[in-house]
Amino acid sequence: MFGEGTNASNFQLIDIKSSSTGVIIATYQPGGELKIGSFALENETEAELERRKKLV
Repeated sequence: MFGEGTNASNFQLIDIKSSSTGVIIATYQPGGELKIGSFALENETEAELERRKKLV
């Protein structure tokens, strides 16, 4: 999908429309500085640990 050497970018959703057939048309603009982080939970809950056990 992205060519080699493509730089990461940040975009902000500015408009969204849907057609009568369910097609979504989203318009984005550059969103400024790219924020890098993690989606990892700081403290895993018991429910999360149980969920992971079911995946294995």
